[in-house]
Amino acid sequence: MTPVFTYETGPDGRPAARPILGAYAGLAAFLTEEASWSDYAGILLDLAAESVAADGPRVHTGNAYAVTIEGDAVAIEHLHRARQVPGTAPLAVFVQALREWRAFLDRTQD
Repeated sequence: MTPVFTYETGPDGRPAARPILGAYAGLAAFLTEEASWSDYAGILLDLAAESVAADGPRVHTGNAYAVTIEGDAVAIEHLHRARQVPGTAPLAVFVQALREWRAFLDRTQD
């Protein structure tokens, strides 16, 4: 699968996901703002696997975002920005991004 993000450490030292060609900006913001530690990415990967195995929706609410995994799609909603349109992504893109993000965090946050 073709990468949809680049991963970098910003000038402030924080990890950041940057969308390639502007695709999946909501997912990139979620990764950067909410999923900033490797174990959290693992929790979400487990949730995605549970959703597929159970053939039913799974919802995870974090500090600022809610993630709903249902079927082959993921909806990402910011809990405190009422006017922000929820981001969506295919489940395959979400899983790929989480795996890449977790590997990036593991390399940079030792």
